[in-house]
Amino acid sequence: MVFIDGVGLVDRLFVTALGLDRSGKKIVLDFEQGSTENSGICRKLLSNLIDRGILHETGGVLLAIDGGKGIRKAIREVFGNSVAVQRCRAQTQKRQEKLPKHAQSNFSQKFSAAINKKTCKAAQNALARLKSDLELKVTRALLSAF
Repeated sequence: MVFIDGVGLVDRLFVTALGLDRSGKKIVLDFEQGSTENSGICRKLLSNLIDRGILHETGGVLLAIDGGKGIRKAIREVFGNSVAVQRCRAQTQKRQEKLPKHAQSNFSQKFSAAINKKTCKAAQNALARLKSDLELKVTRALLSAF
């Protein structure tokens, strides 16, 4: 398993790859300095990992990401569909905390129910409904502000 994320240190951003071995030990695999988690920096990081033999172009690894578009784009460009990608649930929790207090428990229940579906398709459908519900609530809140 490899975690990929941007880490801010002082006034700089480093896109990092952190490995997790079978015993649970964390290993810093590589990092690239950049101003954002853009796809170019992420692609360079992934290419370095392939060149060093840590990752293989054919996949066979689970990549955990925060949902950054640049990271996901780079993964698609480098690996196509040959790797499994998991969005980090901690990032979803951080987003949940930005919801109004009254909406947080409802979101949490629906999100948990969605990821616990028996099939991938059922989970995707439930998450799509949750996304639509949230978008509708945001639109209503914006309209009521005017």
